[in-house]
Parts: sequence; structure tokens; C-alpha cells
Amino acid sequence: PMRKEIIDAVDNAIQRIKRLILERSKEGDNVIIAGIGNTIGIGQ
Repeated sequence: PMRKEIIDAVDNAIQRIKRLILERSKEGDNVIIAGIGNTIGIGQ
């Protein structure tokens, strides 16, 4: 199963991503969010 620390961090991560998109892009820009990384050990 997924660790509690990961579950608890999801909302914070989403808010950080939204804030970064708003700060670094303009209306009409295309934004690509790619989840690339190590997922070994994360329960599915």
C-alpha cells in the first residue's frame, strides 16, 4: 500500500504545481505536465 506520507503530500504538490503554472505562464500558453521519475516502491 501507499505510504501515508505520500498520500498526505498530494494536495500540497498539486497546489505547488498550480501556483508555478500561474506564476510562469501567460493566458493562452500551452503547459505540459509530465510525471517522469522513479515510482519504484510506491504501491499501486
